[in-house]
Amino acid sequence: MTELELIINLHRQTDRQGPGIKEDTWTSATRPQEVEDFWMGEYAEISQASHKIAQLEQNGYLLEGYFCLSSNSWLDNYYTPLANGFTAFLERHEHSERAQKVVHDTEAEIAFYMKYKDYYSHGFYIARKAS
Repeated sequence: MTELELIINLHRQTDRQGPGIKEDTWTSATRPQEVEDFWMGEYAEISQASHKIAQLEQNGYLLEGYFCLSSNSWLDNYYTPLANGFTAFLERHEHSERAQKVVHDTEAEIAFYMKYKDYYSHGFYIARKAS
């Protein structure tokens, strides 16, 4: 059972109409091998929206809405403000080795995203129980 199917199963136990789910989603049919390899190591269940929607339907739900978070949303509302806080973060933590590693790893994440943002994002899936 995939993680998405487990989430669907969790929602099935409630009186709610259906899940609202965030899933890492491919935004293109093809992608460079480096980004494919990265995601297979991080979250092998990443797939295109059509596959995620099919999983919902196979588990008794109908899609009400779907959207992918835009790269501008990632950059303007997450990565840029995060990066703008690196200096203050390092100062608060006295430039400790652990704090420097956090910043370094986050800078690497941002650089990876900038290089491959056309290939993946967070997909948001809103579904309801089928009648």
